[in-house]
Amino acid sequence: MPTLLVNIFPNSKIAKDLAVRRTKSKAIITNVISPSHKNDLSAILKTTKFSVLTDESTDIAASKSACIVEKYFNEHFGKVMTSLWEVTSVFDEKGDPQFLESQGTTEHLFSQIMTAFDKYNIPPTNINGFGSDGCNVMMGEYNSVSSRFKELCPDIFILKCICHSLHLCSSQACKSLSRATEDLARNIYTFFTTFLLILFYSPVAKGNTILGNFKCLLRLISIKFFIPLKLDGFLLPRW
Repeated sequence: MPTLLVNIFPNSKIAKDLAVRRTKSKAIITNVISPSHKNDLSAILKTTKFSVLTDESTDIAASKSACIVEKYFNEHFGKVMTSLWEVTSVFDEKGDPQFLESQGTTEHLFSQIMTAFDKYNIPPTNINGFGSDGCNVMMGEYNSVSSRFKELCPDIFILKCICHSLHLCSSQACKSLSRATEDLARNIYTFFTTFLLILFYSPVAKGNTILGNFKCLLRLISIKFFIPLKLDGFLLPRW
């Protein structure tokens, strides 16, 4: 944070003298910035129609969390804005397997979303849209999160995630490709990844004219190498 503030306020002596590291930064964000932002945002959502977007993800500690985002029109800025509302844990840390199994249900996921807004007295009638991935728990015709939203808000607009739908279509289309197509994509990526590691980190490569020219070319055209998508029915979603 100190480095960021110095870059934002280069002429500020206060920013230069600020001594804040990880612990203090976390405390400021958790106890000051976050509650203040949440109160301001809740004041807007109490009087504004908004859509709810949600998706689940597993972090590095193998804990599954659900991200709740809302999309609304901000009259102050005069444009549609998307803001993070809350990140909730899908499973509470308890050892009972039956208890964990019950938390992965539609009822529990829907309850988590609504509780996140109920804590700030945001009326559910202001929700006019819901978007998520196309899994059965979220978008099933019966007993899903979307069906419960329809019961709660009859005029709500439901939209499946286009990226997830495109992922399913691409995975199905890739089944018609030969294995050689995937091998080619992977081999190209592996070759350039290894080549770039040697290029940028090997002492031997520093004096090589060919590698040096290639390095200058990469900087000139600003090429970025990405992990290739796995084909043949295992296309990974990387949107």
